[in-house]
Amino acid sequence: MNTISLQRFFIFFNFQDPKNPEFNNPQKYGMNGVVNFYITTKDLLDGSLVSIGAWLLLPEKQIQSTKIAAHDDKTATEIIRNTDYPIVIYLHGVGCNRIKPKETYEVLRKHFLLISLDHRGYGDSGPDIPPTELGIVGDSARFLNGSDL
Repeated sequence: MNTISLQRFFIFFNFQDPKNPEFNNPQKYGMNGVVNFYITTKDLLDGSLVSIGAWLLLPEKQIQSTKIAAHDDKTATEIIRNTDYPIVIYLHGVGCNRIKPKETYEVLRKHFLLISLDHRGYGDSGPDIPPTELGIVGDSARFLNGSDL
């Protein structure tokens, strides 16, 4: 392992927890009213396409009244475009993926519609592309500025 790889490991440590996560099955983790979807961004350095996994989490008051499919990009887009709730884009820290911050989601869902993005190299997002600061910031900025959601 060269020094760059070692530094990247310590800065962006990423242990898959839970093992073999099922992002298409958020109910398995005690979360209802969640849509799993993906966005595609371009890498800022080489222009390659990166798939970023995301969850749309309905506000607490809409969970029972909104019919959703567990994995449906069109459903996510429709909900985002038609919501009356403020939207929070949630970016988890290192060492986890979009499944882990359940307690944080529970608090935020009392008042907001949430979109939780995994970083490249985390969860099921760009698993073959190593995370870098520039890459993570670029993916997030592209989502905010260029998303057609």
